[in-house]
This record gives sequence, structure tokens and C-alpha cells, in this order.
Amino acid sequence: MTLPDYQPSWYPNDLSSPAGFIAPAKIQTNLEQQDFEAISQAASKILENPLEIRQLAERVYQLMQDDLRLQSDRSGNYRSWR
Repeated sequence: MTLPDYQPSWYPNDLSSPAGFIAPAKIQTNLEQQDFEAISQAASKILENPLEIRQLAERVYQLMQDDLRLQSDRSGNYRSWR
């Protein structure tokens, strides 16, 4: 498209396909370089503290469990049709 107001989307079109997430984070997001530097500094700080690593891992696990539960709820009774 050549419309003057057209902004390309950096998000994958099909969220169910992992192929949409192959691009590096700098391409998939609209973050600035200083944002990436702040994230890098936070990650370095977390890696120095085993307790923070464990808390982060538990939080990621909780988010993944919540996501699986939501996916299951969205699928509804589709499994009963098989």
C-alpha cells in the first residue's frame, strides 16, 4: 500500500503459528534502543541473584499455565466432537 498514513504492523498475522515469531525482538516491536538497554540491564541484575531467577521462572510458569487454561476455555466443547 502506498497510502501516506499506512504504518506497517510489526506483529505476526497468525498468532497460532510460531513462524510469526522468528524475527528478532527489534523487528517485532516498536521499542527504542534505550528500551532494549534497560531490559538488558534488568536481565543482568536478575541473573546475579538466584532468588530473583527463581521468582522470574515461577512467574513465567504461572503465565504459561494461565495461557494454557485460557486456550482450553476458548476451545470449549470442540474436543468432544472428535
